[in-house]
Amino acid sequence: MARRPAPKKRGAAPRRRAPAKRGGVPGWLWGVAGLVAGFFLAQYVQESAPTPMATVLPKPSSSSPPAEGEPDGPDEPRMPTFEFYTLLPESEVVAPRSEVVAPPQPPAPSEETAAAEPPSDEAVDPIAEQIARTTAADEAAEQATAEAPSQPASATNASRYMLQAASFRESGDAEQLAGRLRNFGLQAQISEVQSGDNETWHRVQVGPYDDTRELNRAQDLMLTQGIEPLMIRLQN
Repeated sequence: MARRPAPKKRGAAPRRRAPAKRGGVPGWLWGVAGLVAGFFLAQYVQESAPTPMATVLPKPSSSSPPAEGEPDGPDEPRMPTFEFYTLLPESEVVAPRSEVVAPPQPPAPSEETAAAEPPSDEAVDPIAEQIARTTAADEAAEQATAEAPSQPASATNASRYMLQAASFRESGDAEQLAGRLRNFGLQAQISEVQSGDNETWHRVQVGPYDDTRELNRAQDLMLTQGIEPLMIRLQN
């Protein structure tokens, strides 16, 4: 009989080695440590960096011209321009300043009045002194009355004067100036005159005056307002 082959002997199975245990810090812990170290490093760099110096900007010049779209400033009321026009009717003549004479001044005490006063180093009777003063005052009044007709007085002068403040082409400007003069107590009025080219001018005048004192007062008041009037003498 045929023999069965003897079964092969199985060798002992080799033992599997247990995986060696890895020692050291795990990877996730290294990641956390890296994040913490990076944070502290960023804080240190930020604190130790030098602070940038502030840049001083130049102050814009106030004299620079404004832009085209910007307004120049608040709109101020337009003041009329004073335009003198010397075209006068036949009944008016421009009077020179020297024509108007100032009112007469009281006369100085005469030598007789000074001689009538007693010396100061002697005893003076108060009653006699009062009589001497009264007599001297009467003599001075009589002398002033006697000299009055020889001096030109404006009150007795037949001439009358007007003060022309300005002339305007526009009636609205004339009304504005006339109202301004009336507010100062002046007798302002507006008269129209035609020029050679048939153009109408509106004249602002103050008066008329036949008293030198009133004329000078009105003229001085107009000068204080920046208006230099033109003095016109009215012919009879």
